[in-house]
Amino acid sequence: MKVIKYTDQEIVTMMRNGGRDLERAFQYLMDTERRKQTLRKVLMGFGAAHEDYEELLNDTLIALHTGIVKGRFQEEYSITAYMVGIAKKQWFKRRMKNRPEITPYPELVDDGQPSVEVQIIAAERRELLAEIVGRLDETCRKILIKAFLEELKNSELVAIMAYKNEAVVRKKKSQCLKRLIQMLKEDTKLSKNIDS
Repeated sequence: MKVIKYTDQEIVTMMRNGGRDLERAFQYLMDTERRKQTLRKVLMGFGAAHEDYEELLNDTLIALHTGIVKGRFQEEYSITAYMVGIAKKQWFKRRMKNRPEITPYPELVDDGQPSVEVQIIAAERRELLAEIVGRLDETCRKILIKAFLEELKNSELVAIMAYKNEAVVRKKKSQCLKRLIQMLKEDTKLSKNIDS
């Protein structure tokens, strides 16, 4: 039996056509072992259970189709890279949905304000975190502050930081977060304070 291989452009066209072409595209994507292994490896790396994988793959294919039909898929990226991004997003959404509700200040006093002790601990944590962030290079410090404290969108960061496109911003933000997390892990004083 001859194995048919489709290019990313052919898959996009098939998905846009719908009908039998859409079925063939889905079947091809589900049967491509290399693509499935890449997705499985990424999801398992983020802590997804093996049982979650098939459902996440199905959700990812549906979101891929929706992204292609609605024009959100940028054809300069590979379908595999796009699917990995979707799968990660689907997995994190699922984790956040199943996460127990955590109140930021469990020891609230009657007036709804945190107790003095909680305020002191929070201030100490902010100081320690500011110290670690201060150790980052200027670019990482700037991108993390703008992204997380000022809550700017990636499209806004492209203009402010003079990056080529949003993909570059996402990659740089991810690298900076990894660097920050590594520094947090290495700083035992801070990691103990944050964990407690």
